Amino acid sequence: MNFAANLKMLDAERLQQTAKATIQSNGRLSLTVEAGRLMHLSDDKSIVIFAAENGDLGAIVSHKGDRRAFELKKAGAYFYITFKTYLQEMGIDYKNRRIVYDIIATDEKIDGQVLYRFSRRVLPKESKELPITEGDTPEVPVGDNAAEVAPVDADGSKEQVEAEGE
Repeated sequence: MNFAANLKMLDAERLQQTAKATIQSNGRLSLTVEAGRLMHLSDDKSIVIFAAENGDLGAIVSHKGDRRAFELKKAGAYFYITFKTYLQEMGIDYKNRRIVYDIIATDEKIDGQVLYRFSRRVLPKESKELPITEGDTPEVPVGDNAAEVAPVDADGSKEQVEAEGE
């Protein structure tokens, strides 16, 4: 059988998008520019959000003024919603953890609107909290010269290294 006959072209435009939403330390759910494009957001829209048991969210886009929806607000090119009360009610530690949602459009619809899935990832707030696997040699830039790098001890602290020639 011919190899080319079995190939299906990938939708590069759709697959290269990095639509995300991030919980800010002030309790806002901020959407990336790509998320705004994917969801066709504008000043006259709002978002209805659904919570899943595993922490993921679902969302549909609605019209401005929909009482079921979160009001979209704009900061520069980005949209955000006020989400603090939900986070507090759910006991989500948004001040000490980075919470990121990867957004994809699903084939499902609610009320005739495309359902977007927000897949949650919870990450440490500080990079030093990220797990280090054996064999990794983490490095931390020092000084104004990005080429100068100081090694990091196993406990995550920086060694004191003097730059050569000083």
